[in-house]
This record gives sequence, C-alpha cells and structure tokens, in this order.
Amino acid sequence: MQKMIEEVDAKENIFLMGTSQTLHLDILDSYGFIMTSNHEGLPNALLEAMALGLCCICTDCPCGGP
Repeated sequence: MQKMIEEVDAKENIFLMGTSQTLHLDILDSYGFIMTSNHEGLPNALLEAMALGLCCICTDCPCGGP
C-alpha cells in the first residue's frame, strides 16, 4: 500500500499508521472512518466509529451489510 501511495503522489494526504497501544485516543483524533470491505454484516469497527461520532463512509455490501 505504501508503494501505491507513493506512486500516486498521495503521501502528504494518506498515512498508514501501523499498530497502536492507544487506539481509542487515535480514533478520536481522526476526521472520519472509511470501510471498503465487500463482505461485512454489521461490523463492530463501524459501530464503534459511529459511537465516537465520526463521519463514516462504507461500501454498500452485496450481502446486505453497510
């Protein structure tokens, strides 16, 4: 992914943050939540992001998910 980000010259806008020991605080510092999975029911990650009040963008999954 990092190589693709560099190829399209987006490294100033897209950051791969890696792992975190303070994920809850990191999420609160975010602008939004984007989930691009095509195979989800009702994912906990989406519910948690919504509960934190983040703007959420999700794929309309063919299986009836988000």
